[in-house]
Amino acid sequence: MNKTEHQKELLKKIQPGVKPSDLKKTRTKTKPKEVLPPPIVQDEGYGSDTPSKPTKPERVPSIPTPPPLPNSSILALQKQIELHREIKKADEKKKQELAEQVKSLEKKIQTIIKLAGEEKKEYEKTIEELKKPTKTPINTPPNLKTFLCSDCQQTKPHPELSRQFGKFSFCLACSKKARVQAQQEKTKPQPSDFTCHTCQQTKNEIPNKMKLDKTLQAYLICSACKPTLKEFNEADLITDDL
Repeated sequence: MNKTEHQKELLKKIQPGVKPSDLKKTRTKTKPKEVLPPPIVQDEGYGSDTPSKPTKPERVPSIPTPPPLPNSSILALQKQIELHREIKKADEKKKQELAEQVKSLEKKIQTIIKLAGEEKKEYEKTIEELKKPTKTPINTPPNLKTFLCSDCQQTKPHPELSRQFGKFSFCLACSKKARVQAQQEKTKPQPSDFTCHTCQQTKNEIPNKMKLDKTLQAYLICSACKPTLKEFNEADLITDDL
């Protein structure tokens, strides 16, 4: 800064009634203010000679206790609590049942999807086979199966097979013959207890029925008395009438 600039600056600072020498004095007299340290606060941990004033305890506002509920209100509240518990249990049970139903339905859906996929593959395979050109089949004689009848010992075609028991096979003709024989054996008379008309003795055998007189009644005769008797002839009745 040159001399002229310094003078201009001083002229700006000069006020009416102030001398330029006073500005120099004020410039030399002004000193920076000293920064004072913060005041020392007495630590509560150390004792001091001056006794501390006792602090008064703060008053806590007292909460008034509510009046006791009557027994009817207590019972009603207990019933409501039990009711809510039962409702909660029922809801949990219902949720569990619904979850199980959802699982079973998901399994069914998966099974249906799987079956549908398999059916789709079968349909596609059938369509592909139908698209192929058909070939005229060659008439080949089928393999004729035969069997040996265990009764008549004859070789018969398989359609004539009637019965088969293990290694034994029977044809239709032999089976029919066996059924007829069995039916005849069922109708064959069996031995029974009866009283012989001639000797008046009780016998256990197949009785012989014989007509011995004009009444033409069939009497039960034992096998021992039959040779000694002669059966009445119905033609004799005709000759007697003449």
